[in-house]
Amino acid sequence: MPVNQQVAEPVLNKAGEPLVDQGGKPIVSQKFFDLTVGKYDIVAKVGPSFTTMREAATEQMTKALQAVPQSAPVLVPRILKNLNVEDADEIGREIKELMNPAKPPMGAVPGGPPKGVLG
Repeated sequence: MPVNQQVAEPVLNKAGEPLVDQGGKPIVSQKFFDLTVGKYDIVAKVGPSFTTMREAATEQMTKALQAVPQSAPVLVPRILKNLNVEDADEIGREIKELMNPAKPPMGAVPGGPPKGVLG
């Protein structure tokens, strides 16, 4: 529906068909939808878009990562997610594994083999 413009709409009967005058021309009603007239209960506030906020957050996290490289396991997965990188979750997990100290293989006992077992 156009706003602040005059619109000609056909006048319809109860069956929804356009009414016509004696000459067979459709009868039209002139309407004007002027939003500057009246009082409204809706207030719209426009701020930065979601994309803009996400880009700003990514920029700040990247700066923090440059200042504190040890924060990579925490920040890199979030940066990748904000950049909409495909497989961001998987890449983030792999980066965390790379950044963490080597874990002993499954079943290994911390501190070496159990007593009585030669290694």
